[in-house]
Amino acid sequence: MKILAFDTCISGCSAALLEDGKITCAKKEYKPSQQAETLMILLEEALRAKGLEYKNLDLIAVTNGPGSFTGTRIGLMAAKGIALVTGVPIFAASTLEVAAFAAAKTEKITIIQDAGRGMIYMQEFPGKNGFPTLISRADVLASGVIEVKEIRAESLARLAAANINRASSGEEILPLYIRPPDAKLPGKCA
Repeated sequence: MKILAFDTCISGCSAALLEDGKITCAKKEYKPSQQAETLMILLEEALRAKGLEYKNLDLIAVTNGPGSFTGTRIGLMAAKGIALVTGVPIFAASTLEVAAFAAAKTEKITIIQDAGRGMIYMQEFPGKNGFPTLISRADVLASGVIEVKEIRAESLARLAAANINRASSGEEILPLYIRPPDAKLPGKCA
């Protein structure tokens, strides 16, 4: 099985190719706010390094948030575009789920991620409702908490391989937004 995995939610891009259970190529480019300029180049380089094309893939794995509003949209639209053209199914996972999977712990763990403005995203794994919450950083107890600083596409690829039954055509995959965007439409003029 060939899985192309990528993350654009957290301050840059990370891409990995998993073939038959082994990571055969991993690339990252951490230039904040440059995901649109970087992602497709990274993906092409990863595929070219292994002599593959998008049509040779069995699965596309992508993070769907929480994270940068624009970065999240860029990753999801790239995954959906590739899937639309090739018919390759998509697997989507939250950045918090990927971090929990990468931690490889069997007991209950808490994953946090900076949400800006003194807030954090938090989710327990295994959790009760399967959805992250937004809370004040001051309300978080430091013991046993794992903070997400970056997402490694290698971990996303392995998570996708372990959960292939969650793959879909991508039409129903939506960004995971916990709070409204900072940008607002202008109000009506009087």
